[in-house]
This record gives sequence, C-alpha cells and structure tokens, in this order.
Amino acid sequence: MLKKVFSHLRSKFFLRILWISALIALLAGHFIVTHGRREALSELLAMPSYYYSVVYSALIALVLQLAIYTVSYKLSLKYNGKGLTFSWGIRQFFFGFVMVLLLELFLAAALFALHGLWLPETAFFRKLFGDIVLFVLVINLGHIIYFMHLNPVVKHTVRLVVQKKTESEPVLPDGMEAPALILKCGEGLFAYDFHGNKTGWVEPINASLKRLGQNDYYSGQRHWMVHRLAILELENISVKRVLLKLNIQVPCEIIVSRRRSPEFKVWYDNLLFDRTTG
Repeated sequence: MLKKVFSHLRSKFFLRILWISALIALLAGHFIVTHGRREALSELLAMPSYYYSVVYSALIALVLQLAIYTVSYKLSLKYNGKGLTFSWGIRQFFFGFVMVLLLELFLAAALFALHGLWLPETAFFRKLFGDIVLFVLVINLGHIIYFMHLNPVVKHTVRLVVQKKTESEPVLPDGMEAPALILKCGEGLFAYDFHGNKTGWVEPINASLKRLGQNDYYSGQRHWMVHRLAILELENISVKRVLLKLNIQVPCEIIVSRRRSPEFKVWYDNLLFDRTTG
C-alpha cells in the first residue's frame, strides 16, 4: 500500500497537480492576506508580516487542495467510466466539500490560536469564510471536470456476449497459425491457443502481425499480440491505460499504454461495429 502511495507521489501526473495547486495556493494566500486591507501593494510588500501571513495561508490552501485531490482521485477510480453518478456526487459533497471545510476551520483555528486569538472572536466568518466556501466549491468542481475528462463515460459495455450465446460463432482457429495470444516472456516468445494451451513461438511479433493481419490482431509494445476473439472485456485503469481481460488464463496482465489506448479503442470499436452490422 505504502509503495503504491509513494510511487504515485513521485509520478509526473501528481507532480503536475502539485505545482498547479501550489500556484493556486499562493494566489489564494495573497488574496486572504490583502482582503479588506487599505494599504497599497507596495506598502504590503515592505512588511515582513505580509510574507509570513501569505505563507501560512498558502500552506492551508495547499492542504485543502490536496485533500480535495485525494478524494476526487479515489472516487474517479471507483466510478471509472461511469461518469458523475449520484453516488459520486454525494460522496464528493460530503468528503470533498463538507469535510474539507471542517478541516479548514480546524486549521484556521489553530493558526489564530498561535497568535493568541480565538477564531469566533475574529472577523474570519464575517470577511473570509464565504470566500473560502466558494474556493473549496470551485476546486471540487475543477477536480470533477478534470477527472471526468481523463476517464470519459463508457457508453457501451464492451463484452463479447456473442461468443457465449452460440456454439458455432466465433469459429476458433485451429493450430498455431492463428493463436489467441503471442506473449514475450523473458527472452522467449510463447503462443496460447483458444483453450489456453501454451506453446513456443519462433516468429517475431512484428512479422506475425504482418502475416496474420491487423484486422484480427492487435500488438502492444512488441511484447504481446492478441486476437480480437480472445478479448472478453476492457477495463479502464489509471491515466487512460486499458487492461485487457481475456477468455484464457495468462501469467501476466495485458495492458495497453496511455499513448496507444486511443488507437486501440478505435480498432476495437470498429470490430464491435463490424460484428453488429455484419
């Protein structure tokens, strides 16, 4: 668990989110400090207290954004491909909005306590709380829109149920001329037939793809090549990658990379269209 967390924190995806959140936090910290102040910006910049206050406020704003990001990221994985469901909306509102506002009140109370002040006796609720509520709401909406863009709604269930309904279709290829899967394991190549039997394979994947044809086969990163009839189901995983669930047992996961997933989905959707209209 911790290994996955640290791996995610080091990913380019999270670091990009972190930089954007830090910039927004600095702008929010500046707004909070200067809100209602009569001094000119040049006068504020000459005050050391201005920088301390901006740093405190920006850190709180950054913590709030990371909390919202964590909630949104987890929910986007849970409801991947389903769009903004009612359940997602309720959970986002409770954990990403209500709980984050409670976190903000706790952090604000702690910050004022460090300066010897009691939060209800300050102008926090009168001058700042409304803007903070709007800030948390906007950040939540931004994260929802962003993650829905990364994981768009799947408008059809990609299950080849036709294979289960009839005995005669699909006609399974015989022999090794048309394997269900060619997989590179270590230094060797192996082929799996439609019954899951494993056999050595000597022909390179690129040559096999050219000979057997791209209408029936798709090749991923020169490590595997799969027949269209061997694909039972698709599952969208993190950052647009696609996991292929096959109707045979193989020793590793067959994953289409983020870069090639749009090309693969076009190929696969065309197959579904041909099967529906053919």
